[in-house]
Amino acid sequence: MYTSLVTPRVNLNGTDQADLVKQNTAVADALKAAIKAATLAHPHGRDFQTLPPGTYAQADEASRLRIRALTEILDDYQALALAIFDQK
Repeated sequence: MYTSLVTPRVNLNGTDQADLVKQNTAVADALKAAIKAATLAHPHGRDFQTLPPGTYAQADEASRLRIRALTEILDDYQALALAIFDQK
């Protein structure tokens, strides 16, 4: 997980359980779209042909790290939505 999962407790005075799940699912959906866009924007070697050796490798690694970070955050929001959903 990207961070420690701190789950709200569903209660009568708080936000409705379905709304909490919907909010976190909406964030997860947005992150899925961001991951797709980031994947499409992943650098291609032909765009680095005229740059010093190793430049493409750096860009490739940076892109992979960004996508990995987004994926970890996505996992966190999905786990949060599930934890809220599973409350009785």
